[in-house]
Amino acid sequence: MSKRLPCRNVIVMFEEEPKTGPVEISRTLTDAMERAGFHPAQVFAVRRCGFVLTDANQSALTADQRSRWSEAVGEWYRLNAAS
Repeated sequence: MSKRLPCRNVIVMFEEEPKTGPVEISRTLTDAMERAGFHPAQVFAVRRCGFVLTDANQSALTADQRSRWSEAVGEWYRLNAAS
């Protein structure tokens, strides 16, 4: 005959929460964009702005967001201009 031990509730504590925030999601998205062959200026803009501007969503974005996107794309071209 076996003896049953009392059951206890076990609480597992993590020292650090898993990190899946905007930065990680943006990196995952831009890595996929690079593999899919998107232009590097678009990848740069997503990393700089934190969002994607497309024909489908541009009317939903604010003028400031559209301006930031254009500035980021322009910055990529300035940084990568042939010397």
